[in-house]
Amino acid sequence: MDLCTVLLDGDAAVDARKYGDLIARMLGITRLEAKILVRKGRGVFLEDVDEEQARRLVEELARDGVAARCVRNEQLPLLSAPRKVTSVERSGASLKYRWSGEDGFTEIAWPQIDIVSIGAVALPEFKDLFSNVRFDHLPALHRLEGDPAVRDLLRENLILKMGAPQAAAARKKPPSDDKTFFDEIQAQYAGKLRVMLDLVDETRTLWMRVPMDEVAYAYEEGAMKLGEAWGFHLLVQDLRAKCGRAFTDVALKFQHGADIKELVFLQVEEFNRYTFWHAVLHHLGLKPCAIAATSSPSPEPPAPPTDAGSSNASPEPGPPSTSS
Repeated sequence: MDLCTVLLDGDAAVDARKYGDLIARMLGITRLEAKILVRKGRGVFLEDVDEEQARRLVEELARDGVAARCVRNEQLPLLSAPRKVTSVERSGASLKYRWSGEDGFTEIAWPQIDIVSIGAVALPEFKDLFSNVRFDHLPALHRLEGDPAVRDLLRENLILKMGAPQAAAARKKPPSDDKTFFDEIQAQYAGKLRVMLDLVDETRTLWMRVPMDEVAYAYEEGAMKLGEAWGFHLLVQDLRAKCGRAFTDVALKFQHGADIKELVFLQVEEFNRYTFWHAVLHHLGLKPCAIAATSSPSPEPPAPPTDAGSSNASPEPGPPSTSS
């Protein structure tokens, strides 16, 4: 039996009530599990289902106006798990990077970078700050007593709230020249979320992950390394200028100072799926982030200060972290 993956053509919201019920019957799981699975799809709608079931889902999604496709698992790219990079240098026609915990540098030519994905991932204890539902005000579903229909109704309302769009928030003003959007995020949300940059190469086998709070970036070989928000900002600006076509839609929003709640993934697994979804579509010859190719690239960022005493200077990164 050929196992397949159902992919959405766009990062579209799907009715968790309807498809949760359908998937629950298909996979033999609870309705609540299935509906949460739908909500967290982020483009990779459903994995490891037989081809007949996958095609049924694609047809049903099409009837609801959601473009999707069935892809056999052997057609998926052999993408490695994301691997942490903390030290990065700009080097003419290429970007040099060092894997966390290793000594030597490797390099990748700018045109070989196929996907630039940026996401803010909520730390587990602060997920409620960025979600539509505060679970600490709800009783555990398995403890609810009384009519089973009441429990089902509460489950339905919970899923609806989880899938509802965020209330409109005031748009942030573009950051000033001396304070970037990443500075603002760091100042307001340090210790509550982590900003991460994913880079995937054109072969879709290499997956680098650069955490903002651990990065050390040199604007040119041998130059002073800049850390945290400012170093991360310069790295993103370089990537935008050199390979802007590779930016995902969410990554582009970081360039325009969108409201932070539009950019947060509640779990690192959701961010993984979002990056992987782009890698799969690129592998199939599709370009979900084509908007980046038609946008004008950002100008070259200003050269960073070379004064070793600058307050923006960051020392070489310390012992590698074991976090993603």
